[in-house]
Amino acid sequence: MAPPQRDHYPAARIALGIAVPLLVVLALDRIDLTIFAAFGAFTGIYAKAEVARRRFQHQSIAGAILVACLALGGSYASVGAPEWAIVLTTAVIAGAGSIAADYWQLKPAGSLFFVFAFAAVASLPDVPPWWQALTVGAASVLWCLILGAVPTMARKLRTGDRTTTGGQEPDRQRTVQWSVLMMHAMRYFVAAGIAGGLATFADIGHAYWAMVAAVVPIAAPSLAGRLARAVHRIIGTLGGVAVTAGILALPLQPWHIVLLLVLLQFLAEMFVQRHYTIALFFITPLALLMSYLVTRQAPADLLVDRTVETIIGALVGVVVVVLMRERAAALSVPGR
Repeated sequence: MAPPQRDHYPAARIALGIAVPLLVVLALDRIDLTIFAAFGAFTGIYAKAEVARRRFQHQSIAGAILVACLALGGSYASVGAPEWAIVLTTAVIAGAGSIAADYWQLKPAGSLFFVFAFAAVASLPDVPPWWQALTVGAASVLWCLILGAVPTMARKLRTGDRTTTGGQEPDRQRTVQWSVLMMHAMRYFVAAGIAGGLATFADIGHAYWAMVAAVVPIAAPSLAGRLARAVHRIIGTLGGVAVTAGILALPLQPWHIVLLLVLLQFLAEMFVQRHYTIALFFITPLALLMSYLVTRQAPADLLVDRTVETIIGALVGVVVVVLMRERAAALSVPGR
């Protein structure tokens, strides 16, 4: 367990970022829009420990990519795209999202949330009107950008400081090694494609969960870290599935689930930097409840699909990172 780093501040901000959009769509009695509100709110997860200017820049980039993924996923769902088309496109997004995250130095690294946003929406049996879904997603992004700027604004008002934090921060020049970016992106593409292909061929529901699990280990900076992340993913998911089973055994109303999503988001952010396995005890029910709220799938099927696909995806991710080892050093960033 890593030591605490005032995690409750960004965790509270991120939880508030998802709470308001979800409560708004719940008040409007539009449960079908909750998944779009939640994915837009994932913007707040990015750059949570960075200074104001960089946080705004990086969250704006991540938010724009998330909205684009929601738009593309919604178009696939609206035309009833075949599963294999979704798998192939998700693999492409995994690779392209990796390049974008590496180029702009987004944190958390990798394309996990882009993959999740596109594939989950593309797999929906029914989608709301396109403009409504994108409006909700974009509004959630904007809300998170505002929340990200609030601490700095409040500090300036309190101290009377009129300077900008971003203006005091020195710009760092860096050399982008495109060969490294492309090799890293290829790992994402191959892992997501194989995992999704296996899950689809085996006719397991929610094939995108296997793809998400496959790309998770790749984000770690070293081979040892990637292998450890895969193990954490499997163990943490099993624990999270048990937690979800207990939650779904309760007589839940939609507003109960929304409040649980906010609480789970807070707890996930409290532990994700300290111990990934423990964080997954909250991340897993968060993801499953998001799906259950929209699809109302039988809980037993939901839990089995999540368990099996996570194991498939994590194992595929391990094989890929072992076989496609680093051929070059990490991105060169002078001064680091």
